[in-house]
This record gives sequence, structure tokens and C-alpha cells, in this order.
Amino acid sequence: MPEIKHGEPAWMDLSTTDVDAAAVFYRELLGWDFLHDDPELGEYRMVERGGLPVGGAMSSAMGMDDAAAPEETGWTIFLKVDDITEIAAKVVDAGGHVTMPPMRISDLGTTAMITDSTGAALGLWEPAGFGGFARESGPGTPVWFEIVSTDFDAAVDFYGKVFGWRLRPLDGDVRYATTLTAGIRAGNRSHWRMYVQVVDVDAGVDKLRELGGALLSDPGDTPFGRVAGVADPQGASFHLIQP
Repeated sequence: MPEIKHGEPAWMDLSTTDVDAAAVFYRELLGWDFLHDDPELGEYRMVERGGLPVGGAMSSAMGMDDAAAPEETGWTIFLKVDDITEIAAKVVDAGGHVTMPPMRISDLGTTAMITDSTGAALGLWEPAGFGGFARESGPGTPVWFEIVSTDFDAAVDFYGKVFGWRLRPLDGDVRYATTLTAGIRAGNRSHWRMYVQVVDVDAGVDKLRELGGALLSDPGDTPFGRVAGVADPQGASFHLIQP
């Protein structure tokens, strides 16, 4: 299994208003299992496919009083870092913000939350006993991650300075640059997004609708495969891709 290197996507968390409903949706659509078998993680659930880690899931109200709980749902992408304290300082120097300072998670590793210089939120992960998700390809696995940014040049500069990304520009109608494991795309809202491989995008969209999900962008062919933008029933968005 390929090793996850510094600056590469290593994990993803789902924050949702209904964890149980999300568990049913992702199991039926992608074959993911939401596991709740580690007392040290509290209400946090590990997400696996075929016994291999994919990500995590938690209630958007986790750790908050009910009255203060945000009605938010979405996926957060985490990048592996070798020294989370050093990277947090670089984030600030490069125009980003540390929204949650480094925090130790049991004996698994240390996490922090940041926004990049264009406002896209993401997490940092410095592993100790746990390296992150299993980097594999195949149906039901996350195979690509990208930042959509309102300021393409600023995003390229930020990820180069903070994480050492060496980006290669691609030709096309939309400005795009890529590393081996992630990309940066020009867009009208700064955010990270993920792509999950499926056997058949169109069949996947049909199944998603049966399960109460939403189609955000129609299936279409790209140089990298057939892609559709979708959301789960609670509103967390992601993409399906058929290579």
C-alpha cells in the first residue's frame, strides 16, 4: 500500500446532522461501514470499506450544547504533516488562519484545523499510531481531492509555501494545477472536495436519488473519467467518478 507523504491527503471527516442516516446512505451507495467500537473516541465513528479505513464521521453537534449546535454538514479533508506546530506557523505566515490549534487524539496522532489564504477549510494530521486512510483505488474508494479557489494564484502560492507542493499546470477552459495526489481549480467558492470511484456514474446517481441524495451537477465526461457532483441526504457534497 503506497505511503502517504507530507502534504498529501491522509484522512477525511464527515460532520453531519444525522450520523445514523448517513451510515445507511453511504453503506448502500458505497459499501462503507460506520463503526462505533472505540470508547476512547467517544461518539466519533470510524468509516471503513472492506476492513480498510476510509475516514470518520461525527455529529455536527458533537461536543456542544444542543442550543449552540450548528446545523452544518460536510466533508473535511486532512493533509498529513511531519511537524504540525511548524506547519501551523507557516499557515499564518502565508496568510491563512489556524481555527483550531493542535490537539492530541489519544495515541493516534495530533490534529489541527485551518483555513488557507483564500478561505478554504481543511485539517492537518500529524500521525503517531495511525497514519490515515488506506490509499487504494477501486469502487467505493476516495481517489482524488482538490481545492476549488476564488483566487487560483493565491492558492497555488499558499500550498507551495506551506506544504511544499510542486504543482503542474494543465491546459483547459478552467485554470487547474495538480500534484500527484491533489489539484487546485479556479472557482467561485473556496473549498475542498473529494472524488469517490464507482463502477458506473449514471447508475450511481440513480441509486443515490433512491437513497434520498441530490444531484448537484449532471454526469459528464472529462479527460479523467465520467464525473457527477452529488450530495448526501443531509447535504454533504462530494463527487462520483468513473475512470
